[in-house]
Amino acid sequence: SLAASLLTDRQIRAGARVCAGGDDDDDDDGKKNTGSGGRPKAETETEAQEAREVQEVVSHIVLADVAFPPADQMQPAVARGVADGTVTCREGSVASKEFCDSLLGSASACISTSASAARGGSSEQHDSSSDSSSSSASVSIFHLSAVMSGQGEADFDLCLDVNLRGTMHMLEAARAHSHSARSRSRSSSRRIRFVYASAGATIGSGAPQDWIQKQDVITDAVRAAPRTTYGMTKAVGELLLADYSRRSFVDGRGARLPTVVVRAGRPNAATTSCFSGVVREPLAGVDAVMPIAPDVRHAVTGVRNVVHALRRLHDAPAEAMDAVLGVDRTVFLPATALSLSELEAATRKVVDPSCHHVLGEVRYEADAFLSDVVGGFPTKIDAARALEIGCLPAPTAEELVRDYAESFADALADGIKIVPRGEDAACSRSTAQDKADVEGSATSSSSSDASTNNVVACLTGAGSGIGRAVAVRLARGGWGPREDEGGGLAANPRAC
Repeated sequence: SLAASLLTDRQIRAGARVCAGGDDDDDDDGKKNTGSGGRPKAETETEAQEAREVQEVVSHIVLADVAFPPADQMQPAVARGVADGTVTCREGSVASKEFCDSLLGSASACISTSASAARGGSSEQHDSSSDSSSSSASVSIFHLSAVMSGQGEADFDLCLDVNLRGTMHMLEAARAHSHSARSRSRSSSRRIRFVYASAGATIGSGAPQDWIQKQDVITDAVRAAPRTTYGMTKAVGELLLADYSRRSFVDGRGARLPTVVVRAGRPNAATTSCFSGVVREPLAGVDAVMPIAPDVRHAVTGVRNVVHALRRLHDAPAEAMDAVLGVDRTVFLPATALSLSELEAATRKVVDPSCHHVLGEVRYEADAFLSDVVGGFPTKIDAARALEIGCLPAPTAEELVRDYAESFADALADGIKIVPRGEDAACSRSTAQDKADVEGSATSSSSSDASTNNVVACLTGAGSGIGRAVAVRLARGGWGPREDEGGGLAANPRAC
């Protein structure tokens, strides 16, 4: 989903590539060359460079995962990118340091190829000028790979290998890439932007001894006290991201994701997957059994909101991000507290009444223990920092259902009709703007004065969770041009 968004709107915010003095070499006395505040001089000069932000164009995307769907099942924008060489798919696990290092090697090769093409030469021509071009280009990493909570509890070692060591491997690969670029050329690029997907599982709750209770409001200042191995690895990842950023190895920006709905494809083993199933299965004409009581509320957000947030976190200027985040580089995303019955009602509201007989039936066979567990999770999130950065407000239940139905029309049962969106002008403008933010204008990539050598390495999940489930199923539809349906968005693709 993120890759398709980046392919549709090639414009991306990035630091200006200007010559920056200083490097990471030690002074003769063995101490780092420092500037104000005792920070390395190279850091302060790099930050001054990053204060001058320019639009760059995504020239290549490297997708990494343990497996990919066949090309004919990919989202059209991604499939076209694979066909024309804009997208490279690499199969492997981030648990392997060699694999992570090779991903940044792939990025460097793409930069060299782009630079050579810009000079009118072949990719095999390699000289000092190509080194300079490569080192001055921008590389961004979206690190979404993870073993999820259920699998993490079942396989402790796998969870550590993928979530903890995998994150360290990617951070080290980014650090080595930046150091190599600086050593090859005085024309230094911005720090690699490293966008990290964390989770609300870093916050433990449910027991009387926990710091956070059901009625409490969660903020970015809440202490991490996870109750799962998955949550622990995500919390450690946040600390690593903060320290690698403090030392200017990377420019880290992290997002704590609530439960993401409506997720396409088959349900996974997560307890909270029913918050997608209560919408997805009925719309497919399939009966669904809910293991959670209908009135239990849970904090959720939408796929479209997450894609927008990851891009907004990436694109925000370094100076502005530092002013908002400081040392703590991870923010909670806005979430909506919804129950299964509220999502069920929203589904029936969105579907034309004449088609209600086609909807699958929802039955509740609530497990008291599971209901208590989910019911013990906090649902009040103060996402002030995320909103200050520019992330979208939390979606409503109806918006979640509509976004899924519009993005995955092929997944709906035959005969299902969706009630048109309301005609309220303000609502329509807001919806259109939200879509434009996520999908990008079809004309925005035509800017003639934008740089064309940004490379984005986008890491999806390692076999489970939102990355794997969404990548496999969502690739089947929803992206690409569409005819005007009355909303004034004919120039934009459909979003997920």
